[in-house]
Amino acid sequence: MSRWLLVPVLAVAACADPPSAPSRPVAPAARSAVSPAPSAPSAVVSAPPPSSSAPVTAPVDLRVTADEALVLLYPEAGEARAAAADRCASSSEGGERIACLLNVRYAADPEAARLAVDLYRETGSVAGLEPERVMDGGYRGLIHLVPDLPVGAKRGHLAWVSTALVRARDFVDSVRTQAAEPDSVRFRVTHLRLRFFRSVDKRTPSAYADDFVVGYNTVGSLNRSAGAVTDTLFHELFHANDAAHGDFSVRALDDLHRAIRARCGAKTACLAPYAPTDTQVVGGTYYAFQPGNDVREYGAEIASRFFTETAAVLAKKPLSRPPFRCGTPENAKAFDLVAREMFGGVVLGPACAESP
Repeated sequence: MSRWLLVPVLAVAACADPPSAPSRPVAPAARSAVSPAPSAPSAVVSAPPPSSSAPVTAPVDLRVTADEALVLLYPEAGEARAAAADRCASSSEGGERIACLLNVRYAADPEAARLAVDLYRETGSVAGLEPERVMDGGYRGLIHLVPDLPVGAKRGHLAWVSTALVRARDFVDSVRTQAAEPDSVRFRVTHLRLRFFRSVDKRTPSAYADDFVVGYNTVGSLNRSAGAVTDTLFHELFHANDAAHGDFSVRALDDLHRAIRARCGAKTACLAPYAPTDTQVVGGTYYAFQPGNDVREYGAEIASRFFTETAAVLAKKPLSRPPFRCGTPENAKAFDLVAREMFGGVVLGPACAESP
């Protein structure tokens, strides 16, 4: 099922982020910010061991094949696809052939070609195109999507996506170094099938993730900076991982989510202590509790907060506000459930009693 609804239509700039960023908290900007610290970061609050009730169902071999890459880069069959296949036929099977295909597809912009090849070699992800189609946007109506190669004036989007995915990879690697059992960190951020597109006469969805196919909108309302794109893609990647974990959010977080909504309805002031991030829908409430969004959005927003807080601790930077888990008992339970399932039970940072 397409998970394109996972990005808010519009967000209110309600938090203390840089002016260029949307309302979601932004992860640290430098790659080094997510490198594992040489010593143990502040205090460590241990969560219970990760659940084994929902094994990840991702295929054993996650790599994008050359045939897949060809279709990603040329969604429409025709002369251009055939010419690219012929031109790269002499390249060795696998990585070199994919690098050749990327260079051919992005030939009009050598710098974009370099970014696409580097992204592939760093993360195994191929920056391709969305086929033209009409998406059923639910209450947002029908949305016409057209392929939009990130070259020229739009090359910055490819750079932001590359930065986001390398940062996410480094972050997960850093979390793995903190886990008692490294293999228990099960949050996939590599070997993605990327589809760049533009929505006609609309700015949504900013991104979507469906079975590790990740769509990215070059005119998306949230895609305004490297930090914003990092946060948005991490949110979306949670959805892909959530599905791979057997709809973890539905199984583990639904009772908590329902109880909070029963208590508060859509009253923003009541929901504020439970909201993982400051993202709000214009005219609505916090995105995690917006009517029409289900518990998967609550889970994704918790994952975004986990990323923001944990990256800061790993970088030995102070948190900009008290840890989410310290806000309410519901927050603590939900945060630990996400940490156990996806991140090997790693919970870093000050103990709640020590929080400002």
